[in-house]
Amino acid sequence: MDLKDVYELLDKFDASACCEMVLNLNGTQLSLKKYSSIAVPSGLNNDSGLNNVVAGNTQTQAEQVTDNASAGDAIQIKAPLVGTFYQAPGPDEQPYVKVGQQVKKGDVVGIIEAMKLMNEVVAPQDGVILSIDATDGNMVQYGQVLFTMK
Repeated sequence: MDLKDVYELLDKFDASACCEMVLNLNGTQLSLKKYSSIAVPSGLNNDSGLNNVVAGNTQTQAEQVTDNASAGDAIQIKAPLVGTFYQAPGPDEQPYVKVGQQVKKGDVVGIIEAMKLMNEVVAPQDGVILSIDATDGNMVQYGQVLFTMK
């Protein structure tokens, strides 16, 4: 692999939806990670800053947006990427959270599978889950509301 191949690989990685890649080739290891910043429309609260999306051993700080017009001080946890949403770690396992459950900042509330990688969605703050707004096993779009919490 020469320098031209490395630059081509970097360009393809940058243009892809992949968040992390490790390449082992003839004893040489190349490790790539990228972090995304989720833009929040003007007029909305952007206290979340950078949203860390790291594949593999993941913890995703989901975008949080305060919706003062409709839910008082409720927080919407939105999908930070496109993928399949799951409420539980496996088909026969209990969901991460239920409506009315108390959660702490950093608790896993769901996962999104994208490109065969499981990305954990975590609570952005302490609170109570008011609603689960996404359907288990269905595709979610970037920015789609997954949970509402207070």
